[in-house]
Amino acid sequence: GILTEQALAEALLFASDGNERAGVREQTVATLMQPAMYTALPALRASGVAPLLADAPGQVIPVVERDGRFIGMVGWGELVSELLRPHR
Repeated sequence: GILTEQALAEALLFASDGNERAGVREQTVATLMQPAMYTALPALRASGVAPLLADAPGQVIPVVERDGRFIGMVGWGELVSELLRPHR
């Protein structure tokens, strides 16, 4: 899953009082994170990842090997940087 700023903000904003907000800080990542809607293989092209990013929690996508091993994350910043890089 993915722990996003949005998920943290929502948990804090919807807390009814200071005690509940303090309780949010004690929750585990597993209880706060959102499931990853998508994953990307390293060979996925930018044109394939862009539509996925629009719907992804936090607008980031985990990049994984075929066996599911986590490699990293890709988001709009990485995508734009790559698209703006001069061709070699």
